[in-house]
Amino acid sequence: MIQIQKQTWYTRTLYLLTTECGNCQLDIYPDGHVDGGVKACIHNLWVEEECRKSGAATALMNTAEELARRAGVDAVYLEWDSRDTPRWVLEWYRRRGYDEVEFGCLGCLMKLTFKNNHNTD
Repeated sequence: MIQIQKQTWYTRTLYLLTTECGNCQLDIYPDGHVDGGVKACIHNLWVEEECRKSGAATALMNTAEELARRAGVDAVYLEWDSRDTPRWVLEWYRRRGYDEVEFGCLGCLMKLTFKNNHNTD
C-alpha cells in the first residue's frame, strides 16, 4: 500500500509517496519551474535492496505519474546521474517510456521526460 503525503506551497505542490519498501517524491509546479518550464518532476526514487524486483518501484512510479496526470501535467521529468545511480536504473526508466531530453557534465547527468497519456481507459 502506498501512503501519500501532500504539501502545498505558493510555488509548488509536493507529494511524498512511501511504502514499507521505499519512497519517491513528486513536485508539481503549476506555473512551471524556472528550469525550462518543467511542470512535474520525480525525485529520490528509492527501494530497499531486499525489496527490489517486487514491483515496489513500479507502483511508486505509477502512482506519481497518475498524480501528475490528474493535475493536468502533460510531461513528467526526472534526472539520472551516472555518478550515483547504476546504468540499469536508466534502462528501467527508458523501458517505462522516458526519453532523454538533454545531457550535462560530459554525459553523466541526463534529464528524462515521460509524456502522460490523458486517456482514462
